Amino acid sequence: NDLIQYVEHHGTEVTGMMEDIEANEKAIADEIDRATKAEAQVLTDAKAYTDQEVGAAKTVMGEDAQAKADAAQAAAIAKANELNGAIRR
Repeated sequence: NDLIQYVEHHGTEVTGMMEDIEANEKAIADEIDRATKAEAQVLTDAKAYTDQEVGAAKTVMGEDAQAKADAAQAAAIAKANELNGAIRR
């Protein structure tokens, strides 16, 4: 009976509080959704950046390895020519 009287006297106030609670629940759910999407985007961006940097490093390493292989090949050819010349003398 007391509850019924309270609602009769304060019904608008109770309804307003319930609406506020629902609005807060929606705002919280919206923020969770926004934060989840933002986190996923950050992870996607970080992976793309990492992949790009790794790719660039591999390119530099590949170019360096090729230069070293070319130098080693040139040195081997020079040494072979030197030895060949020595044998022919």
